[in-house]
Amino acid sequence: MKPRFSLSGLSVRKIVYALLIFLFIPSTILLLVIFFNSLAMETRSRTAAVENEQKEIAAAVSDSMNKAKKDAVSAASSYSFLLFCNKSTPSKLYTCAKEYSSTFFPSYFSIPETSAVFLYNRSCDFIWSSYKYMGSQKNTEGIADYCRSLQHSELRFSRQDLITLSDKTYIVHAESLRYGTLIILMDPGRNLRLTTYNSLPTNGGTFSFVGQDTLPDLKTSRFRLLGLMDNRLFLRYFPAGQTAISTQQWIVIVLVMLLIILELIMIVIVARFVLKPLDTITAAMTRISEGNIRDRVPKINTVEDITKLREGINSMLDAIQQKEQEGFDFRMDATQAKLQYLQLQIRPHFYLNCMKNLYSLIQLDKKEEASTLLLGLSNYISHSFMDIKNFITVKEELEAVQSYVNLNQMLSRDIDLSLKVTGKCLSRPCLPMVILTFVENSIKHAQSNEALSIEVSAVIDPSNDDMLITIMDDGGGYSEDAIRDFYAQDPSKITYRRTHIGLINVRYRLWLVYRDETAVNVWNEGRHAVTEIRIPLSWGPEEPDPSLTEDMDESEDLL
Repeated sequence: MKPRFSLSGLSVRKIVYALLIFLFIPSTILLLVIFFNSLAMETRSRTAAVENEQKEIAAAVSDSMNKAKKDAVSAASSYSFLLFCNKSTPSKLYTCAKEYSSTFFPSYFSIPETSAVFLYNRSCDFIWSSYKYMGSQKNTEGIADYCRSLQHSELRFSRQDLITLSDKTYIVHAESLRYGTLIILMDPGRNLRLTTYNSLPTNGGTFSFVGQDTLPDLKTSRFRLLGLMDNRLFLRYFPAGQTAISTQQWIVIVLVMLLIILELIMIVIVARFVLKPLDTITAAMTRISEGNIRDRVPKINTVEDITKLREGINSMLDAIQQKEQEGFDFRMDATQAKLQYLQLQIRPHFYLNCMKNLYSLIQLDKKEEASTLLLGLSNYISHSFMDIKNFITVKEELEAVQSYVNLNQMLSRDIDLSLKVTGKCLSRPCLPMVILTFVENSIKHAQSNEALSIEVSAVIDPSNDDMLITIMDDGGGYSEDAIRDFYAQDPSKITYRRTHIGLINVRYRLWLVYRDETAVNVWNEGRHAVTEIRIPLSWGPEEPDPSLTEDMDESEDLL
């Protein structure tokens, strides 16, 4: 059989929070996806723009290098350069260099990247320099060292190299012929497109050229490096800082924040006007289910549906309480009728015995004993015919027991009554005729006419403060049939019978009042019959009689 889905183990609070979370998470994820997608698109667009600019700058630098090479090749073929290469005295070299520079250097310096032009004669170790920018004269010695390192021959050759001077990378174009060398020193960082781009603050980064020996780690570079001169020179882009967030991204961020705030507001509203009132109703229903039927759901500030639910619950509880009160009154009337009937069942049993004894005394012409018996009987009757609805104290019940024993002693029965009662028990309430019925049973069913000892004790059970009343006699004990018959009867049901009604009726009367909190047990200890009655603490008086709670642990004659 397919199991059915059940929400019985969930609370409204958990369900509401789950719904709010399930609504919040997808929308938040959607907005975050949009945000990161726009961020990725912005990054891709930015990367594409940077790489495109890299290509444009590299193309511009390549054009400048090609123009410088073309001009150098043309100038190296001139007669002036040939004379410079073949002169062997410094004075003649000076004259040739001056003439050559005035003719050809202006075309070299028209290229933005050109920083300086050098003429070098190896035979005299003579160098002629001309600088486009001030402050670069310190590079002359480095260029001279570079020229000395070149391998010359009778044939002409040209080459492009990278050289680092003063921690800066330059492009060197060299044209050599025998003993002479033309050097064009180019700074790629002077490219007009590069300097224009770097000067604009809106671009968010700068370009720079780096040599192969200072190449950064490609794994940590955000933008692709563009190589020139057979990947010996690289154009690098360095972001100035964090990329600015676009308007679209700001809109997504604001929407996410508003969604979170809206979620918190919804949680507060639902908790204030739905969950908190439901918790109040649940707490009230828990108290009511525990037995506090007079409790009601308090007034709460909530939505209309929950208000109607509260009013409906309170109206239902009012109706239930009214019906329960009516049923309680009816049951009380029935219970009182049962108690009166049971007490009337117990009383005639003793009265008939007294009348028989009184008749015997009159027959024996013992008028004084008969008068005393009649007076004691009248006192006893005044106790036993009290209102069945009222409790009496243990002290009053024991006084009745003492009167009953005195009556029997007047009938020539030797009875030794011992009372052992703690002071706290004397003021405890009990039903009339409870202890007396068991004492009377001990006297009536004693197995011999010899002296009879009866001990009545009342103590407080230290485990729960219930009162334990014990009646023990040495009259031979209960018969096995009587004990078996006693425990066979249901204490919550009355058995209407003509014989042995005392014990059963007393136990039923106790059950009617105390329910399962009381207990009556009977057993034998040798020839002693023992009866134990437990009366719960919950029926004790709030303020004991001070006269009955004096400092005494135990007494054998309290009455």
